[in-house]
Amino acid sequence: MAPWDKPLSLTRSWCLFELHSAMSADRVTMSIRLPASQRQKFHEGIIQTSASAVMDALARLDVRRATAYSESDRIAILAAVEAVGGADAVNRMVSGRLRAWYRSTIGEISASESNPAVLHNLASIVNSVFGEPDNALKLVQQAKLFIRGEGPEHYLLHAQNKSERGAILTSKGEYAEALRSYSESLEIMRSLPGLPNSGRVANLLAIGQLLGNLGEHDRALRALLDCLSIKRTANTSAQDRMMGVILNAIGQEYAAKGDYDRALDYYQQDLDIARATLGANDPGIAAALNAIGKVYHDKGEYDRALEYYQQSHSAKQVALGNDHPSTAMSLGLIGQVHSSKGDHRRALECYQESLKVLKAVQGQHEETANALHQIGQAHLALGKYDRALKYYQQSLSMKQSILGHNHPSVGATLSGIGQVYHQKGELAEALEYFKKDLAMTQAAKGETHPDVADILNALAQVYRGQRNFIEAHKSLRQCLVIQESYLGKTHPSTAVTHHAIGQVFTDQKCYQKAEECLRLALSIQESVLPENHQDLAMTLVSLGICLHESSPKSRADEVMRIYQRALAISNCCVGPDHPLTRTVLFSIAAAMLD
Repeated sequence: MAPWDKPLSLTRSWCLFELHSAMSADRVTMSIRLPASQRQKFHEGIIQTSASAVMDALARLDVRRATAYSESDRIAILAAVEAVGGADAVNRMVSGRLRAWYRSTIGEISASESNPAVLHNLASIVNSVFGEPDNALKLVQQAKLFIRGEGPEHYLLHAQNKSERGAILTSKGEYAEALRSYSESLEIMRSLPGLPNSGRVANLLAIGQLLGNLGEHDRALRALLDCLSIKRTANTSAQDRMMGVILNAIGQEYAAKGDYDRALDYYQQDLDIARATLGANDPGIAAALNAIGKVYHDKGEYDRALEYYQQSHSAKQVALGNDHPSTAMSLGLIGQVHSSKGDHRRALECYQESLKVLKAVQGQHEETANALHQIGQAHLALGKYDRALKYYQQSLSMKQSILGHNHPSVGATLSGIGQVYHQKGELAEALEYFKKDLAMTQAAKGETHPDVADILNALAQVYRGQRNFIEAHKSLRQCLVIQESYLGKTHPSTAVTHHAIGQVFTDQKCYQKAEECLRLALSIQESVLPENHQDLAMTLVSLGICLHESSPKSRADEVMRIYQRALAISNCCVGPDHPLTRTVLFSIAAAMLD
């Protein structure tokens, strides 16, 4: 097979069909061999390009785009392909075999490798491409055994070893341990005189991102702004690509704090650098576009979010092809916006297309499990609870086999299952799954992480359904303490919790307290969210219900004004067919009947 990263044989439709036929036949042994010269280049390529070359080679394979001696031959071969299951089936089988060969060959290289730098790169590939963090950690430990000596170059290798370990632990969700590894690496680098700033910058960047994952956004910002300062004083170009990566990370922290305008400013700086330093369709530009799209999504400006996500997806299609995992994941982002707009069928189509690619190229991988999770979400929104459970269970099984049972991503799928049982009215089962997620998230991220607050809010909704108002209030109070401490008293998530507390008071017929909480939520949202944000409409509906129940006659005009405002916002942000709009119309009808 040559060249190793762009095998010519895999660009020919007849060769791909023959490979599929051989793999499908009984008693046929097939092996992949590299010429001696290509084996050396494969070894060098792994050292120089790390994971990207392997992933690109896997993603590039597609019998539909393959060539033949003549167009008539190509058409005839594609007809034969359709007769044996279609292009996707052929691509999956051949890509899977190629993937297994890459993994086996990397295993052979690593077994006899003693160069720590090479082992570090192999560990990165095993973790990011093949989704095997535990095996990647073994390679990092193997590399450590070969770092001998006392010179600066050996200390640098020790620092790089700790950084690689930190990256793998981050992928496992072991954020506190990953933070320790990166911090130790940074201390080593700071002790080495004359060392280029690149190593320190990379470690500070990783530390800032980890602190963000742990919910410590102020500490994260301090680390990232320090990182940016070092980068700017290093006499590097303002158009340096790493500068854009740092700016993007700072934007993420401001977005997490609900400071969307400042986040957009940093993301735009990243996009400007990407456009100045990269090609028009480079994946780096796509990443910057995705970040801006997410801010608009969070702001409730769904059409603008779609605009940026679709630009990103188009860039990836050109640069990487339709069958690259990154292209598939961008479809997932587009699906999320359609879901927020209430178009769950269209969202489901995006998720299913994403899953098809990820299964073919990555197989058992965290991103494949995430796509299964998204399909579960879509079926839940469509009211197809048994299908939702099926996909959530598949996602859970895959995540547990890859990431272990205590990864935060596993917890997210446990909560998804809890949501299904909640919607089915099986509240005891819902509580069980939410509590599992709560314990797992508290162990991984600490008891005061904002993600813990989100789970407490979900628990409160189940308690509310059980009419267990004492536990509902207890969960929401805990939630509010966390949010006000980490996110601030005027964060959109804090407003959501005041809204939830108001709903519980309404259920208890404590209308004065309910109104106070709902008006506080509304005041926060009006100060930090766009005027047509979906959350505003939801709070207005709850406020209208509270006032209508407490004073159906004396406050009827006020209730109707509130509902009409909610309807205008809902029509604007999600359209007339969204469930929220239908809820507003139902509330208006109920008020008019009284």
